[in-house]
Amino acid sequence: MIGLFPQEEKQLTDPDRLHILEMFVSQTALAVEGALLAVVAVKAESEIENERLRNMLLSTFSMDLPEPVKIISEAASELAKPENINDRSKRDGLIQKIREETKRLNDLSAEMTSIIKTEEK
Repeated sequence: MIGLFPQEEKQLTDPDRLHILEMFVSQTALAVEGALLAVVAVKAESEIENERLRNMLLSTFSMDLPEPVKIISEAASELAKPENINDRSKRDGLIQKIREETKRLNDLSAEMTSIIKTEEK
């Protein structure tokens, strides 16, 4: 809503001036409406992009995370068995497997962090 308070009443009696004023108000209203629509469009685009990123991260983690966790868990269980405690070769192999899968998880985590940082820019 726009309010107009002329200094002199006769300023609004000229039909040409009144018409120009009405056109100005209409154009201003259209510009404001366009800006508001642009804000809504940008917000919707941002929400779509955030959802896409979220889905990509969930998909990546759900596909890549279980295998190394399973391997680490199995290797740790084997390592804890009494018969493997004194078998240096077996123990070293299991420890190496745990290290490799831990590195794999760290690499996955670093990749996810990199993706998030790239998407935030």
